[in-house]
Amino acid sequence: MVSLLIKNDDTRDEVMSCISKIYHHRILYILKFLDHGFDEIYWMDSNTIVYRDLTNYLREFRWSNKLFYFILDHIMYDSSFVTKWKQQHPDTFIPQACFMGFKSSCMRTFFGLWKNAWKMWIEPKPFTMYQDPNPDFSGSSFCTEQYAL
Repeated sequence: MVSLLIKNDDTRDEVMSCISKIYHHRILYILKFLDHGFDEIYWMDSNTIVYRDLTNYLREFRWSNKLFYFILDHIMYDSSFVTKWKQQHPDTFIPQACFMGFKSSCMRTFFGLWKNAWKMWIEPKPFTMYQDPNPDFSGSSFCTEQYAL
């Protein structure tokens, strides 16, 4: 379950004006893009600033045999967050990415697994099963979909 996460109506309207209206009904459900022949699907956090053209990186991902593409989020440079994450999840990589790409060939299976993992983070409420890896950040519960990754 991935959505376009935007803080206010003005920003949402600006983002939506840049996306063809034929795609508006699919914004909140990324798997629907699979039904329309997209080979890769990309997700960028709405608060991400890009200083350079990413085309060459995306082209390299497209032609590679890799299934996932991640650009680290700023939190990955916070040693406290990284330490807390590794204490609870020593055998996993830390999934905080501000930009992600997925090959369509793995999406249906992957999203089913991701959704199940996400439920462990949010049910019966966020951080019941796992401790908050970033308790000083008021928006941490907003990041559970990436934590579940």
